[in-house]
Amino acid sequence: MGGRRWAFHDPTAGMGGVVPTRTARLWLAVVGVTLCFLACLASFQLGMTWAGVLLAGLSAATMVNIGWVAYRRHKD
Repeated sequence: MGGRRWAFHDPTAGMGGVVPTRTARLWLAVVGVTLCFLACLASFQLGMTWAGVLLAGLSAATMVNIGWVAYRRHKD
């Protein structure tokens, strides 16, 4: 195993209109950040500050994920 570089290979790439993994991950992250942000706003409106802060943190983490996936998608 010394020196052998393992690379990812998707044998189903391009078959039957399969959505590439990074595109699907990007769409899921966009849906996730939208839902987290809306839930964050609802939490603050209902006076549940702790839940709003938690959801705001999750929204921020999801935005970082979106940026990373978009960068990787653009790079390839």
